[in-house]
Amino acid sequence: MYINDWPNCSTFTTVLYADDTYLCLSDKNVNDLQFWVNSKLLKVDRWMRLNKLSINNCKSAYMLISKSLRNTYNENIPLSFQIRLNKLCVLESKNMYQITIRVLIDSKLDWSSHAQFGENKFIVCISFIVQTKKLIPISVLKMLYYSFVYCHLQYCIMSRGTANNSVLQPLNVLHDNVSRIMTFSNYSCHATTLCKNLNVLKLNGIYRLEVAKFMRKLHHGALPKIYHNFFQTYF
Repeated sequence: MYINDWPNCSTFTTVLYADDTYLCLSDKNVNDLQFWVNSKLLKVDRWMRLNKLSINNCKSAYMLISKSLRNTYNENIPLSFQIRLNKLCVLESKNMYQITIRVLIDSKLDWSSHAQFGENKFIVCISFIVQTKKLIPISVLKMLYYSFVYCHLQYCIMSRGTANNSVLQPLNVLHDNVSRIMTFSNYSCHATTLCKNLNVLKLNGIYRLEVAKFMRKLHHGALPKIYHNFFQTYF
């Protein structure tokens, strides 16, 4: 298919997944970034037309990822960043939801939006455990925990586990409450002891475990080649 050649038509970092496409470009100067993005999109648009393909403008959006954005040429002038595709302005998105991988990415990469998204799903899963805890033994409760709770905590934990403690605190509180619910304990009981009794990890422990598993796979060459140049080895 022609679409598989798309990454070769520009210097964008291009990721294709089914009918979704992600284009990425970085620059230290936000004004230069705007110029380069628009000029490279012209080449992409020309390539698409030559191959009888088209981009859906209505579903296209861009996101500026930076902790602080300002006009590089004159700080007194508000930043006006515009991207054009087929002579139409592309809408900016402060939060971008990647449907294919179920991740909500925000423009500052502080994971606050995804944490809120995960918190809402977490509450639904907890309510299911609350309704069934008196009907099934603790062994089955743990199976439900790993099926409905742990999987959401583990997913993308290597990325969002680096977020600020204030962002992760609501998830920590909810996870502590799950351990109390499963053990029929009072809400004043220390969750660390309950997690040890249940033989389950807290959020920080899950993060550390996944990082350790990742590094072990990297050390033994069990990861895709794209990760081989991510780290520098010192002898």
